[in-house]
Amino acid sequence: MNLKESLEKKRFVVTSEVQVPLGDEEPEAIIDSLSRVKGRVDGVSVSEIEE
Repeated sequence: MNLKESLEKKRFVVTSEVQVPLGDEEPEAIIDSLSRVKGRVDGVSVSEIEE
């Protein structure tokens, strides 16, 4: 079930917000980090921080 379906059915959902790593890290680093919460959360928000 995806986030939209869970919200429509008024189910309890769990979301997480992650910050994009600062510096010259490769996108694979954030993908690796997100794989740790896969299957444990219903939605993820990825925020950007401008320097």
